[in-house]
Amino acid sequence: MIKIRLKEHELVAIGSKIVSTDYTLPSEIYESLSAAKPRRIFANVSPFSLTKDDDKGVYHLQAGYYIGADWLVENRVFVYVESKINIGRIHHFEKAVEQLDDADPPTQDSSSQAMFYEVDIIKMLTKICEEPEAVKHIDSLLFIDWRSPQIELEQKSDILTPFLIAQFLGVLKNIVKKGLKKSYHQTQENLSGKMKGRLLVAKHIQNNVIKNHMIKNLCEYPAFDINIPENQFLKYVLRFCDRYLEGIGSASGSQDMRQLLNFCRAAFEQVSDQTKVKIPKHRRQNSFFKDYQQAIELGECILKRFGYQPSVDEAHQKTPPFWIDMPKLFELYVYTKLLKTHQSTKLIYQFGTYGNVLDFLIADGEHSLIIDAKYKLKYHHSLIHQDIRQVCGYARLNKVRQIAKVSDDQHIRCLIIYPVIDSSESQLDLSDQTPIHGYYKVFKLGLALPITPKVLPA
Repeated sequence: MIKIRLKEHELVAIGSKIVSTDYTLPSEIYESLSAAKPRRIFANVSPFSLTKDDDKGVYHLQAGYYIGADWLVENRVFVYVESKINIGRIHHFEKAVEQLDDADPPTQDSSSQAMFYEVDIIKMLTKICEEPEAVKHIDSLLFIDWRSPQIELEQKSDILTPFLIAQFLGVLKNIVKKGLKKSYHQTQENLSGKMKGRLLVAKHIQNNVIKNHMIKNLCEYPAFDINIPENQFLKYVLRFCDRYLEGIGSASGSQDMRQLLNFCRAAFEQVSDQTKVKIPKHRRQNSFFKDYQQAIELGECILKRFGYQPSVDEAHQKTPPFWIDMPKLFELYVYTKLLKTHQSTKLIYQFGTYGNVLDFLIADGEHSLIIDAKYKLKYHHSLIHQDIRQVCGYARLNKVRQIAKVSDDQHIRCLIIYPVIDSSESQLDLSDQTPIHGYYKVFKLGLALPITPKVLPA
């Protein structure tokens, strides 16, 4: 099995043995690339592109803004995209924005291209899970293909498992905050000196009469409490996650996930332990407990991921093809930061009108602000203008101006938030925004992403 390892938005050349390229494939596998078609996921977007250069006799493979693993040629070659960011590209974007009035775009400083940082996506997700409003949207972050053959990855490259567990714990935290669901269910209890419900005659004789426990009565009666099948299943998955976190020790994100798990654990003390997994089959939708459906589905994914047996001791793990939507993750990370500083009644997420969808609208009269979160690590000079025109176009929509309650002679300010690399986690301070030269009331602001503590080699 051949592995093609890429960083986000990296471009590599693939050739046969007769051509010198980044990756060389055997002739029969190289010929099969002509039939390879990258899948389309999320908003009908491919996580990577594959194009043939007939002049050079090679294929160009370029990663997008998604991380994960997928087959290029099933059972023969797979693509693995990791969350490494080149800080030189971010500096290039900042320089390009400062020089928008120049005729020639700035050239990227090649000396900074070797400085790669790994984004701590688990840290980002656990921060998102701190805000209940943001947790509602995390189900759209992940794509998993359970039907395709599994891919073997090194244990240290396994992103899917901790991401699923962080998602599950985030949703479970929302459930615990509201209070666990209660319902009527049949329960059996060996009562002392009293009867309740109906007597289970056969079991009563076996457990009490034969053993001369004459004051005991084994009864079955309806109870209304949290000890229901849905909660028993969630507790089973919670214990499963606990064993996994013990196995990975101090790996990236484990401490944040452990805090989430400890927060949830106490709520399940009165719920019985399942000796074997029983997935609730008939689940009624409840508008107040709508998080249950999502939590149970994530729990099923976690159990399916391991074949119902957690193991982190092996050097390699088999994983289904999967993709994580990094632009969406960054968008929700920005949303989490905004919720900490703005009232949810004034902050509107994904406001849509006439087919246009704004990332964020702060509707506050003359202080209104349109915000666009741009997770772009490689910017062309022309694309900066295109993105600015897009966010400025939102400010011209009548529906937006009505919601923002601005007068006809006012312009709504526009802000582009983009990722930056900083060793210390920072809050989103909108007062630090910088004007973009050449445009009226258009600003930019960098948001630091959580990163692993070391600089990685190219």
